[in-house]
Amino acid sequence: MQEKAAFRVFFNGHLHLILREFEKKRRALLMGLGIVIAFTAVCSILLVISKNHALLLFIPIFLWGLQSYISNKIRQHIQDFKPRLIPDMLKFMKVEAQYSPNGQVPKEQFIRSGIFGIDPAVYSGEDLITGTSGQISFEICELLVMHPSEARAKLEKVFDGVFLHAQLSQNWHGKVFIVPRANWQKNSRGIKAMVRNGALELEKIGNPAFDARFRVFYDESVKIDHVISPRLQENLIRYYDIGKTEVYTAIINQDFYLAMQEGFDLLDSSIFRSNLSFDKIYGFYRDLQFYLRMVEDVDRG
Repeated sequence: MQEKAAFRVFFNGHLHLILREFEKKRRALLMGLGIVIAFTAVCSILLVISKNHALLLFIPIFLWGLQSYISNKIRQHIQDFKPRLIPDMLKFMKVEAQYSPNGQVPKEQFIRSGIFGIDPAVYSGEDLITGTSGQISFEICELLVMHPSEARAKLEKVFDGVFLHAQLSQNWHGKVFIVPRANWQKNSRGIKAMVRNGALELEKIGNPAFDARFRVFYDESVKIDHVISPRLQENLIRYYDIGKTEVYTAIINQDFYLAMQEGFDLLDSSIFRSNLSFDKIYGFYRDLQFYLRMVEDVDRG
């Protein structure tokens, strides 16, 4: 509660001013869009009833230019939203980080995680945040990953969500994979790859709530109780239950990977509804804090 109260002070004193500026622009763009739609309707009627050939030629060109103008303005408004907010939120979190709207975690890291067991045919990312938290370096972004289906001759969506890679300060050795127990067949390709590369499945970790939600695969060199700490278990359970989303975790030596089947869409700007919302902004901040704290918990062991 203290953390939320502190963020509200920051929101009211700083972010709210930025959001008010965007809200004014959003309303102006919405009004402009309405005018364009109305003007398009009037011009469409004129096209039907007019016999002026010059007018018939001019109106479609004019409408195309007008619609392109308002579309570009709306697109730019949406694209400017996150870059105005995220850097300031990272400073508030006291995290040394940079935000790149069009960046992505390198494809090589996604493959190396071994979570999904593929070299994806389609790998597209955005909203990259890279930085350090204490002694831990991290990179996190939103990813869309697609690959040919094993059953049908077409591309299928393998992953669409947030992917995090962190370099731990602890010198772990070995591999651990934590995957959701429910609907595990959706990632059967990844599980087969884990087993094929020598991973064993842990029958149970001893926490009934964790065992009911997750399956654990590991190699024999790993001390499970050191890597999957009670705090990490509780964090995964809480996030799984609150978010109702699939959470995948991999720890390979000093590399930590987290894949969550949900995006940063919470912070996406909308032109049709107000973005002047504390809950919307705090939700993004809370999720980002959660990701980084989970990495810190693993690093502490």
